[in-house]
Amino acid sequence: MDVKLVVEKGTRKAQTFRLRARETIVGRRRGCTLRIPSESVSRRHCRLIFRDDYLTVEDLASVNGTMVNGQAIAKPTIVHPGDRITIGSITFLVQYQLTPKAIERLLDEQQNEMEALPTFDANESSLPVALAEEDHTPTKAEKPKKPPEKKAESDVEIKLVDDPEAEEEQNPDASVLFQGRRWKLPSGDDIRDILSKLDKE
Repeated sequence: MDVKLVVEKGTRKAQTFRLRARETIVGRRRGCTLRIPSESVSRRHCRLIFRDDYLTVEDLASVNGTMVNGQAIAKPTIVHPGDRITIGSITFLVQYQLTPKAIERLLDEQQNEMEALPTFDANESSLPVALAEEDHTPTKAEKPKKPPEKKAESDVEIKLVDDPEAEEEQNPDASVLFQGRRWKLPSGDDIRDILSKLDKE
């Protein structure tokens, strides 16, 4: 496995990352394998999986979405060598070598997808609705929405973490800070009293 992500856009610093594991979680928070501390990147943004000698990317319900070659993805998508993955404001060029076995698998998958497409008989009197309405202009509601564009964050420092779990321990959650004691939200009257005291100060 020799997969490289080359930063093409979104930061001034020229960086190349070599993926070390079969699965890489990309996101903003500690504990992600590839950490991008940028507001345009969700805490757990997407997952990269290298299996059967090729790479796939899956969006993890991120706010700004994940794009492959400028197209937002809705399901796990194959990433070919030379494709570009956009995560928030950062665009990576993907570099790896396809093996003959991977090429064969990809061709098989493509063939299966083609066979699954609906067909129609040319002799039938009615064409499918999609073909009959070629001149239809999409309304505003039908046009696909583009994710909001974010300004380039030129000083983002992307980090590839060897042991995400160890890094996550350095930033403990609230239960550690309260040493096992349960913290409860004050009742309605207590909150009002606290807020009124703050106003007086």
